[in-house]
Amino acid sequence: MIYVIVDGEIVEILTEPDEALAMAKALAEYKGEAVLEDCVTGRRTVIRKKGRDRI
Repeated sequence: MIYVIVDGEIVEILTEPDEALAMAKALAEYKGEAVLEDCVTGRRTVIRKKGRDRI
């Protein structure tokens, strides 16, 4: 399960990583920043307008 988070709120819960990344990129263009959190691996990826940072 991959959570797409914008402004501290869960916007969408997805299972496909490619779909989640595409949605996060689109939301980041609009809002400036989106976060992907993967429950299985524990990864958190921040998508910003200019690029992405893995935490």
